[in-house]
Formats: sequence, structure tokens, C-alpha cells
Amino acid sequence: MKRPNSGSLILSRAIRPLVGVAFLTCALILPQPSLGQVLKEDQVISVPDSDRAMGQAIQRARATLPHFFKLLTGAHGKKHGFGLKSAIRDGDAVEHMWLLDPKQVNGEWTGVIDNVPRTVSSVKMGLRYAIPHGSISDWMYMENGKLYGGYTIRVLAERVSPEEKALLKTLLAYEPK
Repeated sequence: MKRPNSGSLILSRAIRPLVGVAFLTCALILPQPSLGQVLKEDQVISVPDSDRAMGQAIQRARATLPHFFKLLTGAHGKKHGFGLKSAIRDGDAVEHMWLLDPKQVNGEWTGVIDNVPRTVSSVKMGLRYAIPHGSISDWMYMENGKLYGGYTIRVLAERVSPEEKALLKTLLAYEPK
């Protein structure tokens, strides 16, 4: 049996609020297409295991996890929308999904699955899921209308439609702070 693509990623659900912010910000400046026109239903983007850019993005996200955890466990200030992306395994199937509202419980990180699974059937949207530390593939948070972290989003932003790419680029902060 061929191993399913372990890079199946759902982009839209985690990004939808960000795109909405971009539309609200830009609506007064330029006429924009509707959110529905730009961002279709949850978009799954398959990425092969051998994708160098995605592998580097995941390495960068993992290397900066201590920064994220420090922010998450400290005073948030204007920071909000904290999320972790995790590889969720179901037999041979693997799907990377965003988990929001990350919390540490008994030394283990958990989050609420924020995507409708497309490849795995062992979880469902809205489920609080225990995140194995080694399965974390990205993290993100919002501050002042900008997304920090989101290293895999940055890679995918180069691979979506020109409209989505333009909107995502306006939302991505240069580097986490």
C-alpha cells in the first residue's frame, strides 16, 4: 500500500480569520472581491515528504518553539489566536492540522482541532487533542493584525492563487517578536 502524503495541510480554516482582517483593513482603500471568492472551502494542499522548503519551515518552527511557549505561558498583552500545528497520525495516514487554544495539562500540550479532517478519521474538528511534542510542525499567534510564526503558512503562501498570496503577504509579520 502506498503511504499517503504526509504533507497534507489544511490552510484555509486557520487563515480565514486572518484573511477577514485583511479584507476589513483594505476595504476602505481598494475594492476587494468577497472573502468567499478569494478563499474557497477548507483548502487542502498536499506537500510531499521530500519538499525541502516545507522541511526547512518545520525545522524553523520547531527551533523557535521555546519562544512560542514562553509567550503562551506569559502575559499575552495584545497577542491572541495562539495555535499549534501537529501531524496527526491514523495508521499510515498523516494529516497536519491546526489546533487552537493550546494548553499545557499535566506536562502535555493539548489543543482544539480547528480543521475538518480529510485524510485521517481518528479525530474530528472541535476535539481537544493531546499533541505529542515531536509531532508539532508549526505555531502561530496574532498581534496588531499580523501573524507571527506560521512558517508552513509562509511556504504555502507562495503556492496558492495570486489573490490569496497577496492577502496572506499583507498579514504575515516579518519575524516573531
